[in-house]
Amino acid sequence: MAISPLLGLGLAGTAWFALGVALFEQVMWSTVAAVRAGASRRLVVVSGLVNLALGLIIVLAKTTIHH
Repeated sequence: MAISPLLGLGLAGTAWFALGVALFEQVMWSTVAAVRAGASRRLVVVSGLVNLALGLIIVLAKTTIHH
């Protein structure tokens, strides 16, 4: 959110930017956690994809509720 004025984002744009960053972090941290836990490559990919799907459900809910 601190860099959103530098990007010329308004309030709505900042909210979407923050949501996108949060989704990226969710996928990244789940993948890193799976790798550090010693999961197989397949399980690491599944973990990332499941977290991506959950994040996209949140984005879908936001678009449905707010528009």
